[in-house]
Amino acid sequence: MVIKKNKGKDPKKPTPNKAHHDLTAKPLLKKTKGPVDVLEKDNPPKDSNKFPNRYCELVYPRMIERNYHPEPLLVLPAHFSPIVMPHIVRRQWRFLLRKPKEANLSWVVEFYSNYHSPLLTSIFVRRKQVSVTVETIQEVIGIEPSTDVYDAYEEVLATCDDRAFDWSAILRVIALPDAYWIRGTIKRRPKGLDVCHLTQEATAWAQILAHYVLPSTHGSSITAELALLIWCILTKKPVNISHAIRQSMGRIHAKGNLPFPALVTELVAKAGVNREAKDRRTSIPVDGDIIPTKRCLKPPEATKDIGLPTPTRNTTTSSTSQKSAAQRLEDLHKKLDRYERRNQRRYAHVKRLLSTVTPPMEEPDISTSTATSSGESDDIGDVGHSELNRPLRLTYSTEDRAKF
Repeated sequence: MVIKKNKGKDPKKPTPNKAHHDLTAKPLLKKTKGPVDVLEKDNPPKDSNKFPNRYCELVYPRMIERNYHPEPLLVLPAHFSPIVMPHIVRRQWRFLLRKPKEANLSWVVEFYSNYHSPLLTSIFVRRKQVSVTVETIQEVIGIEPSTDVYDAYEEVLATCDDRAFDWSAILRVIALPDAYWIRGTIKRRPKGLDVCHLTQEATAWAQILAHYVLPSTHGSSITAELALLIWCILTKKPVNISHAIRQSMGRIHAKGNLPFPALVTELVAKAGVNREAKDRRTSIPVDGDIIPTKRCLKPPEATKDIGLPTPTRNTTTSSTSQKSAAQRLEDLHKKLDRYERRNQRRYAHVKRLLSTVTPPMEEPDISTSTATSSGESDDIGDVGHSELNRPLRLTYSTEDRAKF
């Protein structure tokens, strides 16, 4: 004979906590996506016209949700042109001064979705192989190939050790005297540097490189790699800027905004990839972002003539200081008058409210005359205090509340 469980028993009643949980509105929580399995790179994709493997096909929906990091228009302030332009002309970095071009966002998303390894020299985009070699990037951005094999930036990053490189030498060039490195989990080298510790010239280059070479959205600090690149530029050391751009492209597949949309569009167009009618195209605004921009990068004030002070200058300075002091005193009197008028309005409003509950009280003398004796003021204060100590139940409308 089969015995059924819970036979003849009443169903369990929900606990108070459970009942309360059912009645409570559940928040809309966004489901966190886990990482894509790297082993999917060995599996074939479902759409072989757009993706080289299954891994890139699974990454594509996540790339669509990312933002873009466009190359804005570089407009140098007048007081920074003599500092920055010589480095641009000497290194032939004319691409920093180019006007923003049209970007095909559909190409950009497919490009970075299929850029699954930083070691790739070509990226699969719609059955075409898009070259991402250093030579191709140099040709697109208009930089002549350098005959110098030595690259100071790459050499320091390759060693990546405090004992092999003096990182304090960077601070002596790009930072203020009281600057210090931010240390992280990697003990061999520093993590970054606060922007407030940079000189004006280094701050300008930090903003320029963060848009065109090493994309970054952090405005309060810079990485050690960016500080190293600024140091190489200011000390006139050889730098292969195309190699740094290529490395930035390879690292974006893990996280971050999609950088260089205009440059990627030129690379894909150079490979002969066909455009489609459904492609999302955008024109990067020419007017808008002006780099570098920050309060610390304002032009310096015009310096006065340094000479022996004359009696005329001393007289002018003293009259100016006296006028400013008188103006400040007048502003203080106006401020006190405003406070006095506000207090009178509040007193009249409270008196009106009290008259609806209690008999009208005598209005105290609030004049500023010095003829009032101290004894009379104490009596008035006691009467007002006793009246206000009564338990009152005030009801007033919304208009009365708005007057407070």
